[in-house]
Amino acid sequence: MGCGIESSIADSRPPPALRRLVSLTDTKTLFSNQFVSHQDGYLFYPGRKAGGRFVSNAEFQALVAQWQSVAGFAGTLKTVLTVILIIALGMVVTDLFDVGEWAEYLAVCGAVAFVIARVMWASFAPWRRVAGRPDAVPPRPPALLKRQARAMLRWRMIIPVLIVSTSAFAFGIYVTPKTSEDWLWLVGSGAMAATYGWIAIQKYRDRAQI
Repeated sequence: MGCGIESSIADSRPPPALRRLVSLTDTKTLFSNQFVSHQDGYLFYPGRKAGGRFVSNAEFQALVAQWQSVAGFAGTLKTVLTVILIIALGMVVTDLFDVGEWAEYLAVCGAVAFVIARVMWASFAPWRRVAGRPDAVPPRPPALLKRQARAMLRWRMIIPVLIVSTSAFAFGIYVTPKTSEDWLWLVGSGAMAATYGWIAIQKYRDRAQI
């Protein structure tokens, strides 16, 4: 009986490819990674040179829930539907009142502003929460800060970017740049390959320091 239930649950899980896609776009994890577990709560560092400020577990859960209400599936769906409604309203106003295409342009700008404002307000919620609080711990050393930033970059993102940018750079050299656009493409892909190559090296070295 139990085995049958476990089997049915396993069969109902999303396929591995879909689970990997979800993990790549797991905004909840990315948001939560800004906090560091500390005693019976968390620490949040509002700046590179700022100390860690204490956030209780209840506050942390509230912040994550607020972020999920914006960046989660339901929140994203609400944002998309609102954007569609704003743009559609602009088109209706343009057609009914013959006010010119500026109404549609204004609607598009309003939709973009709505998305940016909605995401930014949720993104900066931790900063608003800890504003005015004293530092619970000293600022992080620069080396540790860089190592933590590299830890947030997953290998499954670094490796594909490194392969694509290196291939583009090698192809750009092979075809011999002729136009300014060719040179821009060559320089851009080379810079991207060098940056992610250095990140990969440093991230590999970080393993020995753990």
